This record gives sequence, structure tokens and C-alpha cells, in this order.
Amino acid sequence: MNMVKKAQANWWKEFYDDTFGDIVLKRENCQDLGLTVNFIKKYLHIDAGDTIFDQCCGTGSVSHALAEAGINAIGTDLIDSYVATANDIAGEKGLNARFTAADAFNYVADKPCDAAINWYTSFGNSDDDDLNIEMIKRLYDSLKSGGYMAIDYFNTALKLRTATDGAVQEFSHQTNEGDIHVRRAFYLDMARSMSGSHWTYTFPDGSQKSSSGESRLYMPREIFNMVRDAGFTDIEFYGDYAGNELTLEAPRCICVARKP
Repeated sequence: MNMVKKAQANWWKEFYDDTFGDIVLKRENCQDLGLTVNFIKKYLHIDAGDTIFDQCCGTGSVSHALAEAGINAIGTDLIDSYVATANDIAGEKGLNARFTAADAFNYVADKPCDAAINWYTSFGNSDDDDLNIEMIKRLYDSLKSGGYMAIDYFNTALKLRTATDGAVQEFSHQTNEGDIHVRRAFYLDMARSMSGSHWTYTFPDGSQKSSSGESRLYMPREIFNMVRDAGFTDIEFYGDYAGNELTLEAPRCICVARKP
């Protein structure tokens, strides 16, 4: 039996802290961000001067990259420190991007946007589909009529074929005070259709903290139905940031749809 500690209800309120942000959210893969910007511009039909809503923006890496391409960005995230970092970076770089701390289940952009995104599997955090669809509805509410949105999710079919329940990943993250050792133990909860992991951080002084997070194991048709039920049309799927077909081997499951 897998004894990995599983996430509790509303786990995201504690899981996403500054340690996770420093280790995971600082995107240094310029090629990945370049592909993301090109994908969003092409499939969401936007260009310089348009405005995009970035739901669950983290520290703003995607919004910043889009703003550098001339696209105005409005972002939101639950974590105050992430939003502060996103705004600081935008200010330092002189980017037309602004960020607000808010709950994505409720937050609507303060003006209708030309496009909207939820990127890097920031959707599907609950085993309650009625709660998860609220994020899709807020994407809908934040768009102009005719605007496109995209939800970037992992490919559940690939994960189920390749994941090992109880597998452990360990690595170190360098800081000025010394290395933080990270232990990430994975789990599959098939009864709840959830995939998650338990993170343990060991700091240079020997202290530890741990927390768990998880995501719903959504197949494409389930996402399709939720997006349709939220009011969207012209629903399409892609398998990666280059816009390739969604297949069993595809690393991502990206849903693109239009608000009528």
C-alpha cells in the first residue's frame, strides 16, 4: 500500500508558498516560454496591443513573456507574495502587465479581455468538478465576445501509462544560505481520480517542512464537457506548446475554445 501523505481539502492555500515559488515558478527555459507565447498568439488569435487575462499566474512568467511581445497582461493569483513578485518584475522591466491577489474561483478581470489562459496545470485542483468548473466560468466572464481561451493541462493518458504510484524524486536547489533538499513522493488515488505528490523540503539548517498537492485526472472529453458547459464553443485540443496533435504520447493536453 502506498503510504504517501495525500492532500487535504483546499490544499492550495498552504501548498503554494515562497519556497515552492522560488524552486518551481522561476521559469528559466526561454525556449519553453517562446513556444508558449507563439502558441498563445497563434491559437488565441491575439497580437501586440491586445489584452490577455492570466488566471493563476504565479509569479507572472507567462504574462511577462507575453508583455515583452507587446501584449497587455492582467494576471491574478491567490498568493500575495507571488503577485508582489510579478508586479515588481513588470515594474523593473517596464512591462504593461499588472497583477492582483485574488481567488481564481471568483475573480473576473476588471475589463473584458481579448484572450484568457490558465497555464501549467493550474486548474483541476479539487476532486469536486462543480468547484473546478468555476475557474472555467471566470475565464468566460473575463473575455470579450469572440475571445479565445486556453487551459494547459497534463496529458492524463500519458500520466496513467507512465506514472508509478509511490515513486520518489529527489533533487537540490541552491540558495545563498546553502542547498535546499527536495523530496517529492508521487501518488495516484484512482478512487477519486486524482494524481498528487507530497513535497518535503530540508533546509540548510536541518529544519523541514512538507505539504501535498494534487490534480484531477481529467481525460480530454471531461475537459471538453466542462468547457462546453461553461458556455464556450469551437473547442479544440493540442498536445504540446508547438501546437502538435494530442496523442497518447503528447506531454500536454491544451484545450482552446471561443466565447460566442
